[in-house]
Amino acid sequence: MASNTDNLQLYKKDPLTDGNDTFDIQTMMNDNWDKIDDQLGAQVVASPDKTPVSLVSGQQVITSPRVAPYNVKSIKGRTLVNLLGRSNFESAPTGFSQFQASTEFDTTNFTTGKQGLKIIVSSGTYGAITRTLATTIGKTYIVVFDFKNGNATKVWGRIQGSAQTPDITDSTKFTPAFIKFTATATSHVIEIDVGGAVGTYAYVDSVRAFEVPTVEYSALDSMTPAQVAAKYPYVDDVKPINTPYIIRYGENLIPPFYEWESLDVTAAEITGPYTYSIVTTSAVQKVNYTKIPAVPGQQYTYSGTFSSGTLIGIDFQLADGSSVSSTGFVTTNPLTVTAPANAVSLRVFTTNNATVGTFTFDKVMLNLGSTALPCKPRADDYLVFPTKLHSNIDRSVYDEITYRDGQYFKNSRFKELELDGTYTWTVAGSYTGFKILAATNITNMVIANNLVAKYDGKILQFAVGVSDGTWSDASANIVYIGVPNADSGWADGYTPTQAEMQAYFWGWHMCDPAGNTPYTSGTKAWARIDRFGTPQAEITTTLPTNKPTAPDYPKWTPYKFIHQLAAPTTEVIPVEGGITLHEGLNQLEVGAGMVVREKANPFYYTSDNLYYINNKNLGASAFKYRTARIMAVYRNATEDKVWTFNNGIGANTQQGFTAPTNYDPAAAYTITYLALDQYLLTGTVQTIDGEYSANLKTTVDILSHNQANILSRVSVLESQKAGKEQPQWITPTLLNGWVAVPGREPQYRRLTDGTVETRGAVKNGTMNAIVFMFLPGYRPGIQTDVPAYSYNGMSDIFGSANIYPAGGFVANAGSNTFFSIATRFSAEK
Repeated sequence: MASNTDNLQLYKKDPLTDGNDTFDIQTMMNDNWDKIDDQLGAQVVASPDKTPVSLVSGQQVITSPRVAPYNVKSIKGRTLVNLLGRSNFESAPTGFSQFQASTEFDTTNFTTGKQGLKIIVSSGTYGAITRTLATTIGKTYIVVFDFKNGNATKVWGRIQGSAQTPDITDSTKFTPAFIKFTATATSHVIEIDVGGAVGTYAYVDSVRAFEVPTVEYSALDSMTPAQVAAKYPYVDDVKPINTPYIIRYGENLIPPFYEWESLDVTAAEITGPYTYSIVTTSAVQKVNYTKIPAVPGQQYTYSGTFSSGTLIGIDFQLADGSSVSSTGFVTTNPLTVTAPANAVSLRVFTTNNATVGTFTFDKVMLNLGSTALPCKPRADDYLVFPTKLHSNIDRSVYDEITYRDGQYFKNSRFKELELDGTYTWTVAGSYTGFKILAATNITNMVIANNLVAKYDGKILQFAVGVSDGTWSDASANIVYIGVPNADSGWADGYTPTQAEMQAYFWGWHMCDPAGNTPYTSGTKAWARIDRFGTPQAEITTTLPTNKPTAPDYPKWTPYKFIHQLAAPTTEVIPVEGGITLHEGLNQLEVGAGMVVREKANPFYYTSDNLYYINNKNLGASAFKYRTARIMAVYRNATEDKVWTFNNGIGANTQQGFTAPTNYDPAAAYTITYLALDQYLLTGTVQTIDGEYSANLKTTVDILSHNQANILSRVSVLESQKAGKEQPQWITPTLLNGWVAVPGREPQYRRLTDGTVETRGAVKNGTMNAIVFMFLPGYRPGIQTDVPAYSYNGMSDIFGSANIYPAGGFVANAGSNTFFSIATRFSAEK
């Protein structure tokens, strides 16, 4: 009998039963042709506009009718300036005064960093801490708090004489709260109150204050405290959007079993990425799980092939890790659940029924939607933009990433500089209690929209001739900094030398050998300053010529100067990865704070017979920042997929490991990962505007156009390579006692791809001092640390050098008997 095709429902006859029927042209031909034309005509004839999709920070789900590339059209910069500097209580609560209260750090109750602040009522019926916030009359502000009650009656925040937050009584978790206000004076007092009897307490962390544009200020009334806290997260001092990214999760959201957070290896036999068994020799229940980001309101379906006696389950968690709903352990297969409105993650469980036996889980799958899909390996896509995107306070001037002709471009309106000891500093004025120091040769800046953050995170006021103030002279290319004598260690009548000013901007406080300040006369000494501005016990009587070797945590950072460019610049930015949407539902994550291609140091651990990266117990393997998620390991610039990632013992907080047979000791390893402590690196992305093609012809047209662009760029590169002229070598002036090794004259040049090459060797100079200065155009955009060969007259020594954005080449470690300067690095575009 006649039937219809599965997809287009085309009519077809059965030759065995319908062979004698009259041939009907309308039914058997014309109607079928019309169906084909209706279904495919619009896909292959016309090429409509691409479908715009705007993504927001965090998790979201979009639907694509077919496999299609997703291209970002625009990412706009956004700079968050925390007017309180560093106020998440990683050090003493600087600037806060106590009233009827005492405070202490708490390493259990916090929201950022490693500790929060416990406020204890010491007399009366409430206790308080206060801090003055400098404001501008008529400007609009917001102050955000993270509160958690202990055993007090309540905790709240307020602006003295103005608004206050609701009372917070919840003692189970931190709750965000905020105040908005319009400044009526040049300063306002922030007060945090704890109500209750003497000895009762509450917690606070991540206090931040921002000046906000009028349009954002008006929108606060329609936002919940959680939404406000997400839009205005805690950041240390000043943070732009740093290295934004998009991750498109695979159709299977479950990672392979060997990457699960909790897997009892004593009772687990993994026989494949998605196959493992729980083996028990006694009547015990073994519970294993992995954690996955969740989208509120989204359906998820968990399925697989499970043997007798197995159980599965799903629970959803809040941001603090507490469970908000759970299926319990069930035999339902497939298991479909819906994420609650306040869920941020889910955990999928495997377990057994507490009997002796082997319990096997195979072809495990978690997919979006209510229909179970066939198991496939998890295959995530990610797209990372390794750049910083700034803006001014009112967001009217901003850096922007755009896409055209198959490439991503950055239109830069701002530049960020580190004002350190590589600059030439002069004394521009000396006043009671402070000095005005000036840095020169800071070009292409305008006066408006500039700011300076001190090494301790304090935002300097834009004012002429004041302590901890700053101003600029764009015509003379000078930035002025008011330096308090209490910070520098210099007495009122003392005039520091050029080298002593540079030492201050390297992070050293001048004193006498006993650490006493202010210094007036006698033997000079210098104490290291930590990132909170506190002089440390490490004292030297040798004039420092480089930044100190600070403990791993906390790290010292120099003054930071962010200025608007007088002439904007546009450049191609290299991105990492790409996003392809799969057909149907796609879960995507938008964020920032990705660290791209950091040098990795695999460490061989004999007891496990494994090479590790980022294990905090194996210090040499640790990354620069604590790690939320490792994205990829690269061996000689090619992704190395032999590494396994998990949150095992010693992970910081995620680690990687591989067998010795997979490790190449001669290779260079780098790592791309998402930093855990976002507040140290970045603000939040608000919106990413992009597009994809919902039409087959448009998709094919885009791919053809991109291929043509790629071929064009490759041919240009080939032509440049074939016909380029070698640039001339530049011979620099040597400084600090360094001289050229005969026959090895130091020189450098810049290649057409922006790479700077150096050659030659030096000797006899001062270690940890500048060897020479690179000319503008030959300097890196960020501090670059490079290995260096040296020789002490008897044996080879592994050394290192630092190359600074201000142009200094510093011999950091090795011997001054022979120090090779040969290296390569990328110059700032």
